[in-house]
Amino acid sequence: MLFEAYPQDSRLRVEAESLAAAGYDVEVIVPRAAGQPRRERVGGVQVIRFRGFDESKRGVPGFVTE
Repeated sequence: MLFEAYPQDSRLRVEAESLAAAGYDVEVIVPRAAGQPRRERVGGVQVIRFRGFDESKRGVPGFVTE
């Protein structure tokens, strides 16, 4: 898997949770890793996940799919 899933991506998590702590409604839309739920609330942030991409598709087909 090439991407780091939320909330494991610490840069995204810190930014999103800081905004939520400041009173903003924050939603992140990220690829879903195996075993993760489609939706959940983490640290005041609404997380919406979509099915990840087939990493075997490289080049133009992979770019279009993404």
